[in-house]
Parts: sequence; C-alpha cells; structure tokens
Amino acid sequence: MFFIPTPLKKILFSISILLFISCTVAAQNTFTVGPEISIGGQQFEKGKKIGVGFSGEYMAKIFPKGDLRIYAGYSHFEAQNGRSKNNFIPVRAGYQHFLYSDNLFAYGEAGITHFNFSTGDKTGFSAAVGTGYKINMPNATLLQFSVIYQYNHYATEQNFNWLTLKAAYGFKFGKRKTFKRE
Repeated sequence: MFFIPTPLKKILFSISILLFISCTVAAQNTFTVGPEISIGGQQFEKGKKIGVGFSGEYMAKIFPKGDLRIYAGYSHFEAQNGRSKNNFIPVRAGYQHFLYSDNLFAYGEAGITHFNFSTGDKTGFSAAVGTGYKINMPNATLLQFSVIYQYNHYATEQNFNWLTLKAAYGFKFGKRKTFKRE
C-alpha cells in the first residue's frame, strides 16, 4: 500500500479545494498529461543522469493572460549512490503567464516532493520554472511542449535538480474562448 505523509495530505487537500473553486468559475480550463525525459544535475552519478516519468497539469484561467497551475508528476532515475531506487513524486501549484497569444508561456511553481528511495521515504520542498509552447488543435484539444527546471530539497545538503523535456496532450473545457493574437 502507498503511504502518503501528513504534509502531502494537506497539500493534496488544498489542491482539491483550489480545483473545486476553479472549476466552478466561468472560465476555460485546461488539462494536459504526457511523458517526460529528464537530465539530472551534479548530484546524480555519471552515466545515470537520465530519468523518465510522466505528469499531469491542470490550468485554470484567472486572468486574460494568466493561469493558476496545479502539477503532479512522477520521475524515476537509475540507482544512485548505493540506493536501488530513486523515485520523485512532486505536487506543486503556481502561476503561468502567456507571453504571446495563448501559445507561448512561462511559469513558476512551488510545492512538495515525496522522495521514495530504497533507504526510506522522505518529503521535502519542490520548485520549478519552465517555458513552453502550446499548439491549439480542433475540438478543444492541444499539444504542449515544455522545458522545465526542477529543484527538490529534503534535508541539509540533499538537493536533487534536473532539466525536463515534456510533450503533452490536453483538452480545454469551460466557457472562455481562446483570446485573439495581439
């Protein structure tokens, strides 16, 4: 059975409340899901820096050019420093701002990460900044490509960071239409 630490339960409850509130607002919301490939930072052993994972994102329109973002993902890296598993489960919330129309965007997020190592489970701080490009398709669907820098910290001098490339498929729902190019 999967153990969810108390701080993670509080974050998940808060995110649930935010999702409920944002779904009741008359705005166009977006949900995306897709695979990720990551390149680990210095703390990952040479030859074992490539990670794979997947994530889902929910974006609620709160300004004409801005969204509230909720992110949940999973990343796995090969065994490191004697640990047979290195799994990261980040849950974050943040703000996304559109730089050009509703296609080119940048964002920042903060939250928590659940670290699942062979030596035990830990929970710590997580943050990310990213940019991406969204291609709107027919029938309120979209393709999204992103580059994300992820930072995760759980103890003194225990930092894990990586650069992620993500491709995602998504759909839009709600009343708001895509705004015109300026």
